[in-house]
Amino acid sequence: MTVRRTALCWQLSPLALALLTTSVTALTLAVVGRRPELVAFTAPLLGVLAGIWGAGRPATHVLVHAEPAEPRCFERETVPVRVTATAAGGIGTLSVRPRPPAGIEALPGGLRAGRWGRYRVPVVVTARAAGGLLTATAVVAAIDLRVYPRPPAARTVVRPNELLDRLGVHIGRMRGGGLEFAGIRPYEPGDPLTKLNWLASSRLGRPHVTERLAERATDVVALIDTTNGCGLDLAVHGAAGIAQAALCRGDRAGVLALGGPARWLGPDIGRRQFYRIVDTVLDATGGSSGAPASPPRAALPPRSCVLAFSPLLDARVGPVLADLRARGHTVLVIDVLRRPVTPVDPLITQLWRADRAVLRRDLAAAAIPVLPWTEGASLDEVLADARSFSLPRRRTRETAPGRR
Repeated sequence: MTVRRTALCWQLSPLALALLTTSVTALTLAVVGRRPELVAFTAPLLGVLAGIWGAGRPATHVLVHAEPAEPRCFERETVPVRVTATAAGGIGTLSVRPRPPAGIEALPGGLRAGRWGRYRVPVVVTARAAGGLLTATAVVAAIDLRVYPRPPAARTVVRPNELLDRLGVHIGRMRGGGLEFAGIRPYEPGDPLTKLNWLASSRLGRPHVTERLAERATDVVALIDTTNGCGLDLAVHGAAGIAQAALCRGDRAGVLALGGPARWLGPDIGRRQFYRIVDTVLDATGGSSGAPASPPRAALPPRSCVLAFSPLLDARVGPVLADLRARGHTVLVIDVLRRPVTPVDPLITQLWRADRAVLRRDLAAAAIPVLPWTEGASLDEVLADARSFSLPRRRTRETAPGRR
């Protein structure tokens, strides 16, 4: 539960102002027109107004309670929120009503958001005292609402060429205790008898064993380019989809945001990691702060698979991605810009296209493929095109299938 304290500034209510105006007018007419009967008419009204001082001093502060403390939901979901107010002092009634900002809809007993983001929902507190003759209104930001992006359905996960030496679901090139067939070789002392291939042994006249390919895991890192707001909504949804798909497959997933100082969350597993990722994304998309800086080496584990969502509008992003590729990470860029930014002036449009072409050429020189996320295409369809690219491989000590 969140408790916020706010001050109350009391003033006469419309009822008190009407009584005061009527009393002053009646007394004026009584004096000017010499009509004493108006004094008798004004006496009860003045007695009511005197009740303001007889009611005692009203409370100067009010406490606003919001439950839950920090409500969270996905897009187009309704989260129940309960807001109450309490005060110590002479207060007759207290009423609380939320004043939702743009993108938030107030429903009976809850709030619903149509777009992801962090929202601070103000609450209007109206207090009345002295029988309704005094009123006070205060606005306090009592609700901090977090709306998570609804991740698109994605099953395809791009894997690096070199897998980590950790048990996972990806079939590697190294032989081990997996299920994928790798080959048959003669039996050697120390081999478990459960690996004996009885059919091959009977045909070849000597014991042979079946070899399998090891199943390894990978680290998937979703990189979001926050240097400008173009394509940011698509990038956030794509990063959430990539993280959810990787975590469902048993891989570790993390997030990295470029736009000023690099902000990241190291890869990890579990459902809780997904919420950590989207929390980091919401915190990182609050605005860019200068040129993107290269992330430190501690941000990404070795041989990670980095999927960068970028509109490719800032040439300073290219060297950062090239540096990640030079460190040995598998880097794949998904272009989230679907329409030109400046389609009015033909000259500016040509310059804009030329800058993007130069950036694409630099990424190609660094062995970083770029996949466009076209209108109407799903994330799986975009990642399926990654199979057509021949990602360069580094030298590895792992044994290829069919070789010893």
